[in-house]
Amino acid sequence: MAKKGFILDNEIMARNVDTLNADYVAEFDVDGGNFVALAKSTTQGDMRYIATKVAEGTDADDIAISYNPLALETALVNGNVTNLSVDPRNYTNVAGKTGCAFFPQKHDVVTFSAEALDTTEAIGVGKYIVEDNGELKGKVIATLGENPTYRKVFKILSVKDVVGLFPCEKGKIGFSKNSVARAICLK
Repeated sequence: MAKKGFILDNEIMARNVDTLNADYVAEFDVDGGNFVALAKSTTQGDMRYIATKVAEGTDADDIAISYNPLALETALVNGNVTNLSVDPRNYTNVAGKTGCAFFPQKHDVVTFSAEALDTTEAIGVGKYIVEDNGELKGKVIATLGENPTYRKVFKILSVKDVVGLFPCEKGKIGFSKNSVARAICLK
């Protein structure tokens, strides 16, 4: 089973400001820690935002990060209950359902799980997490380059293995170990 991405949100200042938080609906599944572009719904009476993948030309103020789902989504498919697991990371903000996101602000500190990131470049202190056009996961890069055009940039402050966030996978005893990157929003 693939582990889903998640964030630890205890140092996100935006979570305490109503206007920096949004309920959204997407036509695709969104894991915790994913970057999405949000636009207000044009449907009369719908207060939710519409989430799309970040594209070239998306305004920085329209880029948000999805919170972890508030509840495990279960469904009945062909008489069988799906999405049940001992590993609570087996969740996602399901397409068509309401999810929650925040608009990251400069100095917000977000702790991303390794599963929430594109780790083609290894996670490391001093590296960066940036939004990547068309991708939901933030991308880890070593340097920003001379003229960075990224609209959302986080600098990794620390990387560690955290024990005890979730139970071990089925058939094992104890708690799992998760690699997490604590990063500060630069823009």
